[in-house]
Amino acid sequence: MELGLLDTKTLQTFFFYKFTERKLLTYDFIGFESTQTEFETEEEVEKAKEDEKGPIIICVDTSGSMHGIPERVAKPLCFAILRVALLQNRKCYLISFSTGIKTIELTDFKKNLASLIEFLSHSFHGGTDAAPALEESLRMIETEDYRKADVLMISDFIMGNLPESTVSKINEFQENGTRFHSLVIGRSENHRVVEVFDNNWIYNMDSSNPFKQILQKLDTLRQKEADVETK
Repeated sequence: MELGLLDTKTLQTFFFYKFTERKLLTYDFIGFESTQTEFETEEEVEKAKEDEKGPIIICVDTSGSMHGIPERVAKPLCFAILRVALLQNRKCYLISFSTGIKTIELTDFKKNLASLIEFLSHSFHGGTDAAPALEESLRMIETEDYRKADVLMISDFIMGNLPESTVSKINEFQENGTRFHSLVIGRSENHRVVEVFDNNWIYNMDSSNPFKQILQKLDTLRQKEADVETK
């Protein structure tokens, strides 16, 4: 029933609101005879999964080309991702960039809520240079607190090419297990930049159901990771 909301364009926002607020209706069935055993197993698995979750570094494009619809997409997505991550006790480092960068470290959702809202409320303007944001991400990954972090960049990727030195550094970190993800808003991206990332998710503004497409790709990614772990 809840997934049915995704099939109606006007109700998609309501679905994601309920999703981020953890108010989606779900059902679990546990047999009477195996209740205690299954409960203990689920607790152990959940604990193991939580231990595996590392920090997140999010780079948000705040350049002039993001003004309008891209901005209205980027801010809620960033806020939702950070909220879920912080509730899972994952450290988060947020970087906004245009020609320069601004940063904020988040460790607790309730304590950092006012700072996060203020940070995301800045207007989008200026040109686009992703290199400083990526260089800052690499610097943070070299610290003890963020050495196992994943990097996510949210942008329309309407920008120039990355310096070869930055690309080389990213490749070195990728070889050591760091994953770089991109969320591309629109379809005017610089392909040479996007190809540097391990995974690319597209928010197609011309699609009737862009959020559903992103969820499907995320599910595919999780399945691939599960297959790798199994092998």
